[in-house]
Amino acid sequence: MGTSLPVNLSVSWFVPRKESVIATMSVQFLSPEQKREHVLSYLGCAHGTKAEYLTEHGITSWLVRKWRKQLYAGTLEIGLVPRGGVMNDPDVNRELARLRQENDRLREQVADQDRRREKLAADLDTSKEVIEALGKAIALLHPSSESAASTTED
Repeated sequence: MGTSLPVNLSVSWFVPRKESVIATMSVQFLSPEQKREHVLSYLGCAHGTKAEYLTEHGITSWLVRKWRKQLYAGTLEIGLVPRGGVMNDPDVNRELARLRQENDRLREQVADQDRRREKLAADLDTSKEVIEALGKAIALLHPSSESAASTTED
């Protein structure tokens, strides 16, 4: 018992870096939609890349667990954390990530179709204007077209 442990007065390992403090502070002010995106992106990360994702975005694993519980309980928007454990099934997480990607892809397809529809509607309006102008030009070039049309009907 006479053995004393060396006392290390250096606590630099305990002091957080300035960048991580700023990143952590900015994470506190995320909207519920941004939190949802982080949780779903984190769950979609491959095994071994989740820590890198957390470091890259300045998020702690504790925050992701908290947000995930809120997301699964449907309380992310109001900020309540449900009591009790939340099951974390990797298959459900993979399916959730897959459905999210499919949803994003389908939303992009709908947006593309809307853009095409708007372009076609504009083209149709232009075509109608051209047809109307051609009709007026033909009527000016053939002033007797009405009398010719009436003689062919007889």
